[in-house]
Amino acid sequence: RNNHSRSLKSEQQLKEEAARQHIENMKEIILENFNEAYDSLVSSRRNVSLLKKGLQISMDLQRAVVSEGIGILEGRLIQSAGDFRYAILERLDDTSDLIFSQPQSLVRLARFLVKAHVNSGKWTGLSAKPFVLGIKSNRTMKSYFVGLQCCRAGEMQRNAFGRAFQYAASRIEAEMKHNGFDSASIELNTDDVHRFLVSLHDTLTRGF
Repeated sequence: RNNHSRSLKSEQQLKEEAARQHIENMKEIILENFNEAYDSLVSSRRNVSLLKKGLQISMDLQRAVVSEGIGILEGRLIQSAGDFRYAILERLDDTSDLIFSQPQSLVRLARFLVKAHVNSGKWTGLSAKPFVLGIKSNRTMKSYFVGLQCCRAGEMQRNAFGRAFQYAASRIEAEMKHNGFDSASIELNTDDVHRFLVSLHDTLTRGF
């Protein structure tokens, strides 16, 4: 029994070490991308102060995305609902609430999480399911959800999942919004969150 316990503990330690290494790799990639973008843009010597301000805002947002994303990964907040996966952010601090109650920022966080899982090989092939990310905002007393199609590594495609997302939202009369070509978002009353998730599950299970 003791040997079995040590074996399980060892396996868990290996998994945690792999997860930490993956997170560190993601941080390095993000930093390299920002450095390359900064070097390229500053070389134009136009509107440098404006450029620096814009880059600082973008970097602050990316730090928030990475920080929140790591918290979701380490907290194992992503759950399976059959034909899709989802996570809901709750009780955030004021700054994080302000950032991620914006659909564009929430989409950015969702993409970070999808990319992390696709690159690690966990959400590929038959394991590639749509991902839904939501936030219950204490600031606006509303909830915001975005949906992304989980693609194969290195592939971006139009969000076919968006039609199901839209239909599920219409069934509970939630306001539907679009953000880009590979995502969809809705805003709804927090009391309707469970109804929306059930509606989305039924839509994907039964078809529409």
